[in-house]
Amino acid sequence: MDTPVMSALDLRFLVKELRKGLEGGRVRKIYQYEKKKLLFEFHHPEKGEQWLYVGRGAVYLTEQKPSSPSEPPSFCMFLRKHLMGKAVRNIRQVGFDRILEIQFPEHILVIELLPPGNLILCDSSYNIIMPLEFQKWKSREVKPRVPYKHPPLQVDLFKLSLDQLQHALGKSEKSLGAFLAAGLGLGPVYSKEACARAGIPESTPTGEIRLEQASLLHSALESLLREGAAMLYEDTASPFPLKSRSGGEEFPSFSQALDALFSREQQQPPPREEEERLERIIETQEKAREKFIEEQEERRDTAEDIYNHYPLISKILQGIRSAIDQGLSWDEIKQKTQSEDTEEAQAIKEIQEHEGTVTVEIDGKEFKLDFRISLEENAARYFEESKKAKRKLVTVDQVQAEKEEELETLPPPEPQESVKKKPRKKWYEKFRWFFTSDDFLVIGGKDAKQNDLVYSKYINPGDLAFHADIPGASLIVIQSVGREVTEEAKREAAEASASYSKAWSKGLGTIDIFAVRPEQISKSPPSGMAIAKGSFIITGEREWFRNTEVRLAVGVQIDRENQLIKVLSGPVLSLRKHADYFITIKPGLKKSLELARSIKNKLLMRSTPEDKSFLEPLPLEEIQVKIPSGMGEIVEYG
Repeated sequence: MDTPVMSALDLRFLVKELRKGLEGGRVRKIYQYEKKKLLFEFHHPEKGEQWLYVGRGAVYLTEQKPSSPSEPPSFCMFLRKHLMGKAVRNIRQVGFDRILEIQFPEHILVIELLPPGNLILCDSSYNIIMPLEFQKWKSREVKPRVPYKHPPLQVDLFKLSLDQLQHALGKSEKSLGAFLAAGLGLGPVYSKEACARAGIPESTPTGEIRLEQASLLHSALESLLREGAAMLYEDTASPFPLKSRSGGEEFPSFSQALDALFSREQQQPPPREEEERLERIIETQEKAREKFIEEQEERRDTAEDIYNHYPLISKILQGIRSAIDQGLSWDEIKQKTQSEDTEEAQAIKEIQEHEGTVTVEIDGKEFKLDFRISLEENAARYFEESKKAKRKLVTVDQVQAEKEEELETLPPPEPQESVKKKPRKKWYEKFRWFFTSDDFLVIGGKDAKQNDLVYSKYINPGDLAFHADIPGASLIVIQSVGREVTEEAKREAAEASASYSKAWSKGLGTIDIFAVRPEQISKSPPSGMAIAKGSFIITGEREWFRNTEVRLAVGVQIDRENQLIKVLSGPVLSLRKHADYFITIKPGLKKSLELARSIKNKLLMRSTPEDKSFLEPLPLEEIQVKIPSGMGEIVEYG
């Protein structure tokens, strides 16, 4: 397989991800492995440790870090001298070309991906300080102490009007595929895709393309800029699904798809590399799974909230439409909502007239409504978005299951210290999990599907199952493994059951929890009744844990010998034993990202100087996913 290279269109999409991941971060280290293969290590205050790979024809965020060369080359040392500790201010693509610029306060790093490739460090005025490789052409020279000049830039085909496109087609003597690939810089993959979307054969001579076909081609080119799910195919990665390709794996980000693509350049990678590739895919699918679960629940809850507050929301929508019908200006409408003391006026946070939406806050939750459509249509839209997330979740689960099965068939890995990577996850880490203070493993479903999985595969005789006395809760199971379940373990499992239930999102302080044996749980309803996914029939006497406090501990466990850190969550007594540092949270209104930042800061305040080196690079997302229902507040830290 030929070594893949990125196109200008790839870079256009990638820049958006690089901005999110790197802008505001600082260069921590730079490594050079071959003449034109470098790795930049950044530390971002929110994203944590980020690695940027720069190689021949490619640049992307990676999750792999090869061992450091014993003696860094001189160019690497030069970059370290000028860029270490510097913050990234801006990242941009130059025109529609394979040229990337990373801008620092006093420097600009130019990455030329087009052949022969180069890295050029400039000052803020584009005077060259040092290039990776000295180069000379008739039109420009790349060497120190001369102004940097970009290579001759391609036409930005996405700025071409229909008339300009038709004129360019008329001047060309190539086939349509060759014209798009080379003449306009789309490359072979996206030129084929544009032709497929326009319904025009690639072999069509450009001089034979009629006006209506040119119009279809113009629309097809515009459609290539629309956001979509990143995909990995057999020999390429794309920031959106390709109509011209079949199959493919969906990835949460384009960088992750590129990382997987470039990591499998060899058709038969060594077992260790194959294991890492599969683990990366599984990890990205797990992150996507968390995202889609949250989207599904949040959209469904919003739809239900709309119906639960039917009279209030009806008044809000009718009030805005009535004001429009009366001919009031938007300034007058906004002034009216700010001055009135009615319930509906108080609920309106902001009107986005250009979008046709209004942001409301009801019972501490903000969401948008489209005032151009009815209440029922607004609710239906949120229900449909929830279903869409659920469909994506099914795809993610299928891919994850396939890759986990492939991973199980690989031979055990040999010890290898050359690559820094996260350890393989334990089987129970796909669920909510913790070990009690007396070392019972406790697992729980993250959603209805996982509740069913816990019931069907992971509950055994002698175990004990817990559930909150409220619809919409995790099925929590203490795995006894032949031991007698202790009262301490029961209380801790009950506390977890309270936290992983609707009691959290409803802001309750306490809730009743019950425990039953496996034989008391059934998925078979009485005749004539139906049972929803994730629900169960409970028979017999229940053991109750009344007024169980709704709270959760979040902390970290540090493996200093192996240089690893793991985020833990669970009951307070569990983390008091198993975590090095932890805090306690409860239901509240602080959003998960802000709360995760507060948790990390408090953990840093309590940690030793040695342990700070583990905590500082910890991405906020790893703390954020531990927060139930995406909101809460800090109670105390341990």
